[in-house]
Amino acid sequence: MIVHLTAQQNLLLGNIDPADKPAIETLLAEHHILTIEQISGVRRNGLACPALPTCSLAITEAERVMPKVVVQFETLLSTLGIPDEPITIRMTGCPNGCARPYMAEIGLVGRSLNKYTIFLGGSAVGIRLAEPFLDLVPLNDIAPTLQPVIAYFRDQRQAAESFGDFCARVGLPTLRGIVASEANEAVNGD
Repeated sequence: MIVHLTAQQNLLLGNIDPADKPAIETLLAEHHILTIEQISGVRRNGLACPALPTCSLAITEAERVMPKVVVQFETLLSTLGIPDEPITIRMTGCPNGCARPYMAEIGLVGRSLNKYTIFLGGSAVGIRLAEPFLDLVPLNDIAPTLQPVIAYFRDQRQAAESFGDFCARVGLPTLRGIVASEANEAVNGD
């Protein structure tokens, strides 16, 4: 068996004899190691830098809070009826961008204590940069803030269009308007 570590921090097990596969799957299950079929697209494509307390440049958390962010997005996508959507989310604790948030479909960049700049529209395959969408969004408000954008994506996307491609096609001014409209409705009780 050959083991590869990918740039996405995944382990790939290769050259497995088909006869050994059930035993390997049993061993993985015994140690609570999930296989690709058991991992959501958001979790599979998520990446965070170490940030606090490891990095002296970090302004806020990334690696330690990324699991919470992923759960919020998994819940949101499930609620919207698109639980397997493989949206790429990358999170860093400072603008240096060690986890490459500026390439992600959703990039989260630490700006202040528990507040992040949200970048949208990057390409999952790295051919387009994300653009700043909203600034100083509190950690617990990231997924709820993006809920109307992701719902719009669900309803208006073209066949097989990724979230990043959708954001780039529709444009961030339109998406900001959708978020502002949703916020106004919440305030006004409409």
